[in-house]
Amino acid sequence: MRAPRPRTQLQNDLIASTLDGTVYSVMVGIGEAYVPAFALAIGVGDIAAGLLASVPLLAGAALQLLAPFFTPYTLQGLGLSYAGFTLVTSSDRCSRR
Repeated sequence: MRAPRPRTQLQNDLIASTLDGTVYSVMVGIGEAYVPAFALAIGVGDIAAGLLASVPLLAGAALQLLAPFFTPYTLQGLGLSYAGFTLVTSSDRCSRR
């Protein structure tokens, strides 16, 4: 039996990209479908439920627009790779829901 080959940088990037897409899809699916419906079910008004659904997406989009300017400093300060930074920012968007 052969020993497994070490993963290349490309394989690591593809895995990180797939993980990022999966986490984003789950976040948006839950946030757009279930959170506003739950808010309406517990009696929150229509406007508040709409804001609950849209404001986190807007904040996450703004964060992603600013990310390229802060990425080198953030990565050095946190000791993260680009894949780690992607996970941190996407989990931040998930926690806003």
